[in-house]
Amino acid sequence: MSHEEVYYAIESQDFFSMLNQLRLAQAQEEIPPLLWANKLGLLFAARFDQYLHFKDEFIELSAAQLANLSEMLHQNFGVEIAECVKPLLLSPLQLAELKALGTQSSPQAQTAYTPTLVERLKNLLKHSFSPSL
Repeated sequence: MSHEEVYYAIESQDFFSMLNQLRLAQAQEEIPPLLWANKLGLLFAARFDQYLHFKDEFIELSAAQLANLSEMLHQNFGVEIAECVKPLLLSPLQLAELKALGTQSSPQAQTAYTPTLVERLKNLLKHSFSPSL
């Protein structure tokens, strides 16, 4: 998406937290942020033939994409975000300022690689069942 098309941005963690609050108010289970990011990214790409970066720190979208996202969340998750999302929206200027502050404050910490559960099981099985002569 080019910068001319971006009209809004939302901090991802705040957005997913708001979605979970709305779900809890409707007696539905919370969804972990990473699962939200994966589900929304796939659904949005499949439905609107566009990819939004839900895994980034900020979700950047146009007014049309925001409307599409609102409709998709309502239809697929029973969550109405129209009024709740307004306080979370950042203008392009606010987004630029936050990104500048983020790069100036501290370099991102390097996180150590942690193998997934599947990788651990594969490794365990590989070493456990190796043929010995």
